[in-house]
Amino acid sequence: MDTRFENQPTWREYQDSLRRGKDVRHLLYRLRWAVCAVGVLAVLGFGVKAHYRDGAAAKKIGSKQSSPTGVSLDAATAGIHKQDIRAWLPPGSVINLEEKSFNVQVNQSHYRVDTSLDLSLQTHLLKKVRNSNAELMGLVVLDPDSGKVLAMVGIGNDDSAPNPCLDNTFPAASVFKIITAAAAIEQCGFNSETRLTFNGGKYTLYKSQLKNKVTRYTNTISFQDSFAQSVNPVFGKIGAQRLGRELLEKYGEAFGFNRDIDFEVAIPPSNLEVGDGPYHVAEIACGFNRMTTLTPLHGALIAAAVLDGGRL
Repeated sequence: MDTRFENQPTWREYQDSLRRGKDVRHLLYRLRWAVCAVGVLAVLGFGVKAHYRDGAAAKKIGSKQSSPTGVSLDAATAGIHKQDIRAWLPPGSVINLEEKSFNVQVNQSHYRVDTSLDLSLQTHLLKKVRNSNAELMGLVVLDPDSGKVLAMVGIGNDDSAPNPCLDNTFPAASVFKIITAAAAIEQCGFNSETRLTFNGGKYTLYKSQLKNKVTRYTNTISFQDSFAQSVNPVFGKIGAQRLGRELLEKYGEAFGFNRDIDFEVAIPPSNLEVGDGPYHVAEIACGFNRMTTLTPLHGALIAAAVLDGGRL
């Protein structure tokens, strides 16, 4: 049995201790864009099964072979692929569903789409979202083990706005720290107890904070706590001094930026552009910018990839 963590506080105890600190209240304020952008719980897919309705009788399409895309196929329906599902389902068809199944018509054929939604969870979140004062919100809940979407709800500025859960204009903000942390662990050998230093405030990012000067006012913090408290200058220094542009781009693409996400509904790619300047690299690494954008669904996938052993 691994005894290394016997004396460590539990996750709940650690979170309770953070809540008691004034730093976390300030952190929550600084992360308002990230909270608005994603309610993240875990990973991939929508798990759609297609059923063909012939007159009054419904004939199930394929249960013999389950494809990794989440669509059930057999030899008779091998011609139906995810791109076909995307053509059938406009983005608005999977937002704020109040039933697990719904019908679509494709030319003269009728299909029933059975979703993977947890209806009790979906209903609960719908009520919360509709009673909120937010003008724009996308909330996606995923099962990290199976990759199924359990809830997908949101509100937009008006009814004609795109599905907010699949809208790629949300700033990634501090969600991007997940990617910077993964790169630092693999490329720099960081672990939870790696000691790091920073000067100034935790939630600002000035060029002066990227310098390595140590004074009596310099703060020392563990990598674990700098992640939990979302300390911008620590992650900015990691990006500018330890990783650089190429590694941030490499890990960003590995986590799904700047490429298509294979989903049953069309999703615009999340955007990542890393410039050459050290300060710009620092901004990207800690999420202190509005140029790096993602969909709430993609935000959930990023968090869930960590829970699922690195599989996106």
